[in-house]
Amino acid sequence: MPVADVVARYERIVPGAPADVYDRVLALTFQQSFLVRTLLMLRGLQLVPVAEFTATAFTTLDEARGESIVWGMIAQPWRWSGGVRRVTPAEFAAFNERGFARITWDFTFSPVATATHVATETRVLCTDAISRARFKVYWALVGPFSGLIRHEMLRSLGKFRR
Repeated sequence: MPVADVVARYERIVPGAPADVYDRVLALTFQQSFLVRTLLMLRGLQLVPVAEFTATAFTTLDEARGESIVWGMIAQPWRWSGGVRRVTPAEFAAFNERGFARITWDFTFSPVATATHVATETRVLCTDAISRARFKVYWALVGPFSGLIRHEMLRSLGKFRR
């Protein structure tokens, strides 16, 4: 999504080869992170591996194992229920129904000596001005906690063991 109302990017160097770090991202559950566990439970989300979590709400838009993965979601995150609308990748690209946000969440993995540079980016594009205003209020409250979760995810990758 080249245009977005909100962009949040986080990055870190973690030990291991890109393919290994990629697998660690998909297997993360946050069981060891009190902070993330608490934040996700407050939102009513289960502590399941990232791969399982994304499969329930997101659509995989693009994937190159060990290099990158991009998920997309159509939602109304300002609503407690989330207002998630399941779509195909083609439907995601064309979606423009008023009252929603198009959200992408990606990870990229680049080799750096014996480690991997991991970046995660969340991009949000709202479909109309009212949704944009609702999302801005939501993001003002939730955005800092979302950032904490992303930082903790990246930190956890360095000490993750299956």
